Amino acid sequence: MPKGRSGGIAAGPEKDGMRDDVRAEKPAEEVQHWTAPPFIAPEVGEGPPVGGWVAKDAVCRDCMTAAEEIGMRRGFVDPISAEEAKEKAYVCTRCSRKIPTGS
Repeated sequence: MPKGRSGGIAAGPEKDGMRDDVRAEKPAEEVQHWTAPPFIAPEVGEGPPVGGWVAKDAVCRDCMTAAEEIGMRRGFVDPISAEEAKEKAYVCTRCSRKIPTGS
């Protein structure tokens, strides 16, 4: 059996740098996208959250630490949607400003 460049058994002749078994699979346009569609929680809406509830305190996104923002994305911190911030006019407990609604 022929040996490849790395000393192992070669899978097949390489004409254009691509093995025959890889070339025969599917053209690129037929391959589905590898990621799942993002889950959008209905209570947040389609826009990104403008703040979150950190230890029962409303905090705007500007005042959140990176760890709190990651926790919000993962579902450990409850988000505040732009619609909710418009309706209830929340005030950030860290900077004492009204949480911006994004529009």
